[in-house]
Amino acid sequence: MNTTPYLLSFTAAGSLLKPESSLIAERFLAHGNWQVTQAEVLEQNLLQSRTASSAKRIVGELVKRLQRLNNAELQFLVDANYEEKGYLLWLAICRCYRFLGEFAVEVLHERFITLQITLNHEDYNYFFTHKAAYNEKLAKLSESTQYKLRQTTFKMLRDVELLSSENIITPAVLSKELAKLIAQGNPNEFFYYPIFEADVARLLQ
Repeated sequence: MNTTPYLLSFTAAGSLLKPESSLIAERFLAHGNWQVTQAEVLEQNLLQSRTASSAKRIVGELVKRLQRLNNAELQFLVDANYEEKGYLLWLAICRCYRFLGEFAVEVLHERFITLQITLNHEDYNYFFTHKAAYNEKLAKLSESTQYKLRQTTFKMLRDVELLSSENIITPAVLSKELAKLIAQGNPNEFFYYPIFEADVARLLQ
């Protein structure tokens, strides 16, 4: 049983922020030090944030996600096309935030492989209620916080293009290179995506 605490700060950035994440990854690969990278991005305001406080909040959250990727994955993120940046950032997000990782596996992936093509607020609410029954932190969240978590979850799924504006699940179309990167780590992480095992097997041939 996974006892890792639920980290719910993913609402601080509010979305994937693909270009910003790629920029931070590129700076890290140049320095090899997250502390130096974070300081540089903030001091030079490389994300062009309006205020220092918002920059600190967003950069801190993006670094937290990107630290879950190894150097090969970070390099892939820098070089990848726009769509694949999203897929890899979703991997980092699911690794970083247990809540979203479990939602991806237990709801998004499960609905897709059982040929249920939609994912709506009712599906999310059922998932949240089930988790909250066994987790005091979730159970104590205010309605406004619960709403923000759900809103951000759906926004991220749309940013990754795994869910349409009509709440239709969109299959992940991973490249062979990205599939091999995932397989080199934990093959169970393919379950973060709406994808069939047969398609994964073909990619890895």
